[in-house]
Amino acid sequence: MKRSEKGFSIVEVALVIVVLGIIGFVGFRVWQANSTPQVSDTTGTSASQTQVPAINKTADLSTASASLDSTDVGDGDLTNLNNQLSF
Repeated sequence: MKRSEKGFSIVEVALVIVVLGIIGFVGFRVWQANSTPQVSDTTGTSASQTQVPAINKTADLSTASASLDSTDVGDGDLTNLNNQLSF
């Protein structure tokens, strides 16, 4: 007896569904990992959060000047300072 049936068997259809499910799951996980906001590990302080002692003597001014010279100011802090200085 000769088989002349054409089409896909149930095993082939199930295999295609499983492969598409795996591809969809991996794609979803990659999309989910890239869409969540990333938390920065740096904990910098802005100029408004820094406590600055009063400067009463020339020695205090020299100490403050040396401290400011050694501080790394990021672009965000510099923009905030410029906005505060412009009246």
